[in-house]
Amino acid sequence: MTPGRTRAAGRLRATHATVAAMSILLALNACGEADSSGDRVAQPRATPPGWTVHSDDERGYRIAHPASWHRAARPVIPLTDPREIIALSTFPARYRPTNCTAFAGSAREEIGTHDVFLSILERGSDPSRQEWPDFPPRPVHFRPTATRQAEPGCGDRPGTTSEWLPFTDSGRHLYALIAFGREVPTQTRHDTYEILDSLRLDPAAKPTWPSSG
Repeated sequence: MTPGRTRAAGRLRATHATVAAMSILLALNACGEADSSGDRVAQPRATPPGWTVHSDDERGYRIAHPASWHRAARPVIPLTDPREIIALSTFPARYRPTNCTAFAGSAREEIGTHDVFLSILERGSDPSRQEWPDFPPRPVHFRPTATRQAEPGCGDRPGTTSEWLPFTDSGRHLYALIAFGREVPTQTRHDTYEILDSLRLDPAAKPTWPSSG
């Protein structure tokens, strides 16, 4: 090979290496990096205009939501395990006893046609359990899934739809329960998944209560 061809081949290899490195960086930015446990850790996102950020150091999370949404002062789903770490809604949702407490019966009975209720719950710790097959890795972006329930569920008004989304993030195991009113605007529905996308968890803040099994 002539010197000119050797230099050209060297430049081509360098270009390929640069493209590969950029691809890896883009993948990490899109999917998040892995922590020591191998779980993907979601990376920071810019807060949209008109949104507010709520941080809870005790429970080890940060989440953003439209300023017009309500954050419940007390759990709407008062379970021992899983435990609700936050409840957000487009209306002031509150707990009251119903026959559907485990699935936010009070909120789902009061939800309006244009409203959304979102609860995030976390499972307790279980050192003896090595695998959590019911909790897949957190998706790159939350979107509607096959678990969507088209018919009214526990406590739902006619036309209400709901989703139950289990996921693993930062070595922690969570559920997202979403209830949509019958005529939720497209933007509000989009905002709901954006709220979930904004969730950031502290891998060091493990649950202090035992798993119920």
